[in-house]
Amino acid sequence: MSKPKGRLNRSPYRIMWDQNHQFQSHYNPPMAPETVAQAHFGFLAGTPVDAYVCALGPDAGYVTIFESQRTRMEFLVERYERGAALGDVRYWRHAENVKQLLAQGIDPLELMVRESHRLGLDHWFRLGMNDWHHFDADSEGAVYRLGGSQFYEGRRDLLIGPEGAAGWADHPALHHVLPWMQDFAHDEVRALRRDIALEVCERYDCAGFLFDFLRVPAFFRHGEERANAGLMTRMIRETREGLDEIARTRGRPVGLAVRLPPTIDGTVRMGLDVGEWIAEHLVDIVVTSPWFPQETEHDTAEWVRLGAASPVWVAAAIEEAYLAGHSDGFNRWFYNPPVMTPLSVEMIRALAARHHDRGVDGLYAFNWFATTLTFDYDNVSALDDIADPERLRQLDKRYMLMRSYAPFPNCLEVDRQIPVEIAEEPVMLRFDVVDDLTAAPELVRQVQLCLHVDSLTIADELEVRLNGREVPLLNPMEPGVMQGTVGGRYGTIWQIFDLRDHPPGRGENVVTVRARRRNQRTASEIPLTIEDAEIEIGYEHPTGAWSEPAGRRAGLFG
Repeated sequence: MSKPKGRLNRSPYRIMWDQNHQFQSHYNPPMAPETVAQAHFGFLAGTPVDAYVCALGPDAGYVTIFESQRTRMEFLVERYERGAALGDVRYWRHAENVKQLLAQGIDPLELMVRESHRLGLDHWFRLGMNDWHHFDADSEGAVYRLGGSQFYEGRRDLLIGPEGAAGWADHPALHHVLPWMQDFAHDEVRALRRDIALEVCERYDCAGFLFDFLRVPAFFRHGEERANAGLMTRMIRETREGLDEIARTRGRPVGLAVRLPPTIDGTVRMGLDVGEWIAEHLVDIVVTSPWFPQETEHDTAEWVRLGAASPVWVAAAIEEAYLAGHSDGFNRWFYNPPVMTPLSVEMIRALAARHHDRGVDGLYAFNWFATTLTFDYDNVSALDDIADPERLRQLDKRYMLMRSYAPFPNCLEVDRQIPVEIAEEPVMLRFDVVDDLTAAPELVRQVQLCLHVDSLTIADELEVRLNGREVPLLNPMEPGVMQGTVGGRYGTIWQIFDLRDHPPGRGENVVTVRARRRNQRTASEIPLTIEDAEIEIGYEHPTGAWSEPAGRRAGLFG
């Protein structure tokens, strides 16, 4: 069923690219205008990215790199010259670069808008709705970076406070940070966000504005979220009305987008009535997204159903990294998983394929701009693969399960399938695979189940079944072979099972794992646990990866 025509009067964006921290922080000043443009847009020319979503400043929640005339958002250069805390040298570079560009009469945001237009991209702006990059929760919310503002540090009365966070005492991570975040029950707090969106869209020739409700996902005192949901809808409605007025003056539409948690239930529990926003067409794009580590089992089907009869586009976000129970081969005595690890191209493809299978209108690349800086890994080549489900159909993929993770139980699922202890009774793991491996089995090169098992010994034996059929182990432990002592608690041990003769089907697949035999000396003291679980699918070239054949020519061109 085709969706009704929307306000934006164009086809949905294939990919939206989110730039939530600008590169002025990472280049020594002064930056030439050409360098600013190349740094931010060099990734994107000729890719399927159709929209660029730009921050107003570094991790902007309270500062901008232009002087706001209508709000108490602070001007970064003004804070810098006033002697506000920098936090680290990135903010010195950012402020100096902006200051020197403005001294030449160059507005960095206007420069970026023009570069978007030159490349044929729709330019959007974004705001972290309750950002935390500026404060230190260990020091009672003290501002320690240049990204703060007087509206934050001078208005402690607007914070959620320790009393408002007390109900989350059983969840230490949220309980620790929530007191120092602003309470959106206050009119002033919501007005700041609404008014900066309207001012920016009047000032710059942009396609729209995105409210990022995952930076950071908490807005009210414990227990008051649902009672205050109407206030958030009022803010959205007022922003919508203001953008429509700007659109009437400009003669073309100005969109409103929101980035929200992975589930509708989590979004609603947080005090955001997204169903009402969609039903009333208050927003134009809903981005369902992981918070920080990639939600590796993200299922967007409920979102697609929610927006099916509406002109509102549903986009699915893919993060740059996930929470791994291994160190990805980077072994140090003090470097203990779980750790953030970059998503491989094969992992990204699997996520995108599932989103397309559910029927999303497009994808949203979040944090990809920083992957090379953070992980020394460039994932941008995946952009060319993920926009089209037909291109994805027989590309190599890796499906993963999600680890339990509890930073924001107010809106995120906490208990997940792994880690899980292996015992005599089978444990069950469910994989959602969208590849149809029976359609052309001759094109399938390999299918493997990869289980990272902590504390496994050569005296242990596992029984692993896929959809009821036992699958063979490809790499049994061998006597006399060294096992590592780092890279996890006792060394990273992957057990790899061949699924070629019993491949996973399209849809849900059930893997069962049990201990057929345990090491009698270790069993009572040291548990066996599955820390990571993946299904790897490889296709024959040319859709699958090229593998140079053995022989005299091997390595000549590598």
